[in-house]
Amino acid sequence: MLENYYSKRNTVCYRSAEDDVRGEWLQVSARGESPVASFPRSGPVPEPLCQELAHMQDAFIREWLFYRDDPVHAEEDAELRERELPTTGLNIRPKKLNKLQTDAPVWTYTSPGADLNVISFLAQHWTLDYTPE
Repeated sequence: MLENYYSKRNTVCYRSAEDDVRGEWLQVSARGESPVASFPRSGPVPEPLCQELAHMQDAFIREWLFYRDDPVHAEEDAELRERELPTTGLNIRPKKLNKLQTDAPVWTYTSPGADLNVISFLAQHWTLDYTPE
C-alpha cells in the first residue's frame, strides 16, 4: 500500500507481513521495517477494497498459476519439465510463459499501461531480491 504516492507529501510504503490484507502490517522505509498497530483490521487498505483484492488474487492464481501436487494439473507440470524448467509447490502455467520478458535473469511481466514509476518505487522497498533494469 502506498500512501500519498500521487501527492506532494512524502510517500509512505506499507506491506503486509504475511501477504494477508487482514494481518499484521509493516511500514517500510530506508531504515528498515517497523510494525504498525494503529490500523483497523484491514490495515491501511480501506475495508471495501479488501474483498476486491481477495477476488483479484484468486483470479490471478486461477489464470496464471497451478499447484504441482494438484492431479488436475499433471499435464502442465509435465510440460514445464519437458521444457527443462523446474517445478516447485506453486508454478506458472506453461501457456503464460510467452507473456514473460525473458531477456534478463529474472523473468518479468508488466501489465499494459502500468505506471513504471510505481514499480521502480516498490523495487526500492521490495522484500524480494529484485531490481528492475
